[in-house]
Amino acid sequence: MQRLKKLRLEKGVSQKEVAEYLNVSQQTVSRYETSDNLSVSQDILVQLADYYHVTTDYILSGKREYILEKDSYGSEDVIDKEFQDVYRNLTAYNRETVMLVSKRLLGSQEK
Repeated sequence: MQRLKKLRLEKGVSQKEVAEYLNVSQQTVSRYETSDNLSVSQDILVQLADYYHVTTDYILSGKREYILEKDSYGSEDVIDKEFQDVYRNLTAYNRETVMLVSKRLLGSQEK
C-alpha cells in the first residue's frame, strides 16, 4: 500500500523503525507497504494511524478526515483545517521546525 510508504518517507523513518514501533518484523512492514490489499489487525491499523498522525480511513482509503474545532460561535474553524493540511504535507524536518517555532510562540504569550 503506497500510502504507508509515503507516510513513512514523510516522517523520515526506516521500515525497521516502524517495525520496532509495531513490534513486527521489517519484512512485515515491507509487505504492508507493497501489498495491494492491506490485511492487518485492527490493533496494527490503529497503531499505524497513531504513529503517522492520520485517520484509519486515510490509511485504508486515502480519504482525509478532519476533526474540526468549533470556535466560540459554533462555526467550523477553517484555519485549523488549513493548518492541518499544510502540516501533514511537510517533511519530518519541517514538522519539527514548526513544532519548535510554535512552542516558542506559546512561551512568549505567557510573558
